[in-house]
Amino acid sequence: MTENVFARTQVAARTAATRPASPRGAEQRTARRYFVDDPALVIVGKRALTCKLCDISFGGAMLEGRLPLKIDEQFHLMILDLPELLCRVAHVGEGYLGVSFLNGKELHHDLGEWIRNRCLTQ
Repeated sequence: MTENVFARTQVAARTAATRPASPRGAEQRTARRYFVDDPALVIVGKRALTCKLCDISFGGAMLEGRLPLKIDEQFHLMILDLPELLCRVAHVGEGYLGVSFLNGKELHHDLGEWIRNRCLTQ
């Protein structure tokens, strides 16, 4: 039986003490980040790579996993209950990527609904 990559998980309630350190440049963000712990798929060409969505905002997200991408590479991100997001790699660290959404403005309503339903009602 095939495992559902998008199986729902609980929103991780993280405090400043348990949250990973913010990457360089985090102080320049204008959009609030919401911490989650959800599976996601990175689509690069014809490859689908699994990862974990660690946080999300209206402008981007933090992904955790073995993702062989470089700064400025573009890819599609699939998250359960959201339309496909076009992303650009903003920064890379060991085991994580910070990405910005290239079609976030078009999906602003969908992102807002997802964040409200997923992160603010827990």
